[in-house]
Amino acid sequence: MNTRAMVGVAIGAAFFLLLLILFVIFLVPAAPKSDRVAATDALVETALNGDTIDNKEQAAVDLARSPDPAAPEAMRSVLEKSKDARVMIAVVQGLGYQQDRDSLPQLLKIIKDEKIVDDPNDAKLLRGRAAVAISKIIEQEYGWNIEADQTDEQLTKFDNLCAATDVFIKTPPPVREKKRK
Repeated sequence: MNTRAMVGVAIGAAFFLLLLILFVIFLVPAAPKSDRVAATDALVETALNGDTIDNKEQAAVDLARSPDPAAPEAMRSVLEKSKDARVMIAVVQGLGYQQDRDSLPQLLKIIKDEKIVDDPNDAKLLRGRAAVAISKIIEQEYGWNIEADQTDEQLTKFDNLCAATDVFIKTPPPVREKKRK
């Protein structure tokens, strides 16, 4: 195939791809808001009252991955009401991933409570994941390791993490100025 023909094919393919992208962006309707809310509500219901722990955990994971703007508030609700460690861990990870500043008081409560759930191993895992979520939200790592012996050094790191989180909770987020045209 000669060079002109190859260029023509490439231009044609690029044009087709552009049309396809425009079609998807402008002509494929997004899910209506009421459908997203219903889906989020259904995930919350299943995470809290599912028939098996696996179903509850999967609903929490799906909620954590949800693009719905109401998902962080829904996850905070699940975190407040659930006593299932696996559900709570999935939600904590989702809140950290979404950098949900409003969840900081709940996350701080979790890392401070050694008996947040009945099983000590689950409690340790949940507290560790909550510490990671806090670090993601406040964008600062303090080096506290729940798996390490809680020496004076580790306890100081824990105290620093808690203090920084308290400050972050009490400090309003910065207001971003809108760009002027």
